[in-house]
Amino acid sequence: MSIKHQFAAAIFAAAAFATSTAANAINPGDEVVVGVGTYDDSCESWIAARVAPQGHAHKADQYLITSWVQGYLSGANMESMFIDLKKATALPSVAGISAWLDKTCQSEPHIPIVLLMDKLLKDVRSAAVR
Repeated sequence: MSIKHQFAAAIFAAAAFATSTAANAINPGDEVVVGVGTYDDSCESWIAARVAPQGHAHKADQYLITSWVQGYLSGANMESMFIDLKKATALPSVAGISAWLDKTCQSEPHIPIVLLMDKLLKDVRSAAVR
């Protein structure tokens, strides 16, 4: 299967998953996440999620943020591959992403995480994050 076919299959799978999960009912009073990767997702929300005890509502933010970051990096990687296959790079693990966010967010707690993604991508491409 070519890379273009793999990419199309991945997009189709993501769309099918999103469509199937959208059908689940949300009851009044349920706590829901309306989006990840917005300006509301600052380093402060990452720090709060990291220090929250297991089972706390903030803990879900940690997993959602790392998943969103993985998606961002995967998309950037795919874009690079279509330009030049040699530009693709190995992506960091969840532990690598978490360690990078821990370090970066300590020095810039008020910055939205979305604004840090180009810095993370540069670090990943220079092999500073694994």
